[in-house]
Amino acid sequence: MLGVLGGLNGPATQSLLAWLVAKDQMQQTVAKLRISLNTVALLMPALGGLALGFVSGAYVALVLALFMALSAITLCALPSAIGQNTQQDSSAGWRDALQPWFIAVVLLTGVMNLLWAGYFQLNGPKVFDHASQNGALHWGIVSTALAAGLILGGIYYKGYSFKRPLSTTVLLLAPKALPILLVALLAQWYWVAAAAFIAGFFLEAFAVNFYTQVQLRMPQRSLGTVLSLDGFIGLGLMPVGYALAGSTFAAGSLDLAGIAAAAATVLLAVCGWFILRSSKMSVDYSSEEPQKETAKS
Repeated sequence: MLGVLGGLNGPATQSLLAWLVAKDQMQQTVAKLRISLNTVALLMPALGGLALGFVSGAYVALVLALFMALSAITLCALPSAIGQNTQQDSSAGWRDALQPWFIAVVLLTGVMNLLWAGYFQLNGPKVFDHASQNGALHWGIVSTALAAGLILGGIYYKGYSFKRPLSTTVLLLAPKALPILLVALLAQWYWVAAAAFIAGFFLEAFAVNFYTQVQLRMPQRSLGTVLSLDGFIGLGLMPVGYALAGSTFAAGSLDLAGIAAAAATVLLAVCGWFILRSSKMSVDYSSEEPQKETAKS
């Protein structure tokens, strides 16, 4: 149920930004939202664990439900004119979503997410459990370092403009290979934590700029469809990564598989940079007017 709610809520709420935020404030707004989400992701597991030490899980679940209800009430309080013109025929939404630059980025990052999910998020905790009696603690430190990198990256890139906000930031996804490689070869928590922090910092350069360009370049009527497609591909490929990583871990070939996954991550980032920079998709989108539509009252 939570998965279904998340899949519906994400694209629906993100598609409202273009109606609420001026073009020159879009990047800062996207960055602020991501900083908030990453901060919650960093703090709430610790707070939830602390709460469970004092009250039963039923009360924690009740508080979670109340926060969700409050979020829904807040969205309902938005002006009624917002989004009235977003009811579209499905063909228009898919036609807008199939823009070459968008499909190229989503497919490239989808495969990177596949490798990251399997060879870092899944195999990382397993490797640490085998390497130390404090594996869970060490992996918690790694996860905290990643979240800290995401938060600081969001703060830094909130006001940083790239001349080519897509091709350059796709290239900056290459550092995601470093923690994958170190999990496979060293499994030393302090090195992996440092690598995760660096990866998180540069990951936000991509995330802030990509979602800003989506908001600016896509017609407002199609943002829900576009963001849904992005989420479907990005999340839909993750089980493939879990299956691949699980099989290599069971076979005892984690080191070679990790090296291959890290190399593939770098190769995908470089190929994405080259494709976006060398083709018509290399337009400086930040200098163009967004495709706006006027809400009907």
